[in-house]
Amino acid sequence: MSNEEFKKFDGGKLEWEMMPEEALEEVMKVLQFGANKYGKWNWLDNADEAEYTRIMNAIERHFKKFKKGQDLDEESSLRELAHIIVNCLFLLQFQCLNVGIDNRRKNTVKIPYKRSLGEQP
Repeated sequence: MSNEEFKKFDGGKLEWEMMPEEALEEVMKVLQFGANKYGKWNWLDNADEAEYTRIMNAIERHFKKFKKGQDLDEESSLRELAHIIVNCLFLLQFQCLNVGIDNRRKNTVKIPYKRSLGEQP
């Protein structure tokens, strides 16, 4: 047996132990539910046809329910927040892979600045 110290050069590498395991499990449940309903890789196999706004609308629907106090999705009985995260992951993956149809409305019109009441010019 050697007296040398164990060395591992992992500076600057991702520290996966910080990932919240319970939350990830909830996200995986939603992914599994979607895989059973639509097919395992349906979201990625059809990524070139995926419109960003459709996914954004799903995020907004789940978020509105969560804001109103609903914790579980009616159809899947899984957490609304996990549904939101899964859809956000889809959008992020589409951006990383440069796929999908980015049909977000881009703000092309300059909106004039409005002063608040009592604000001095």
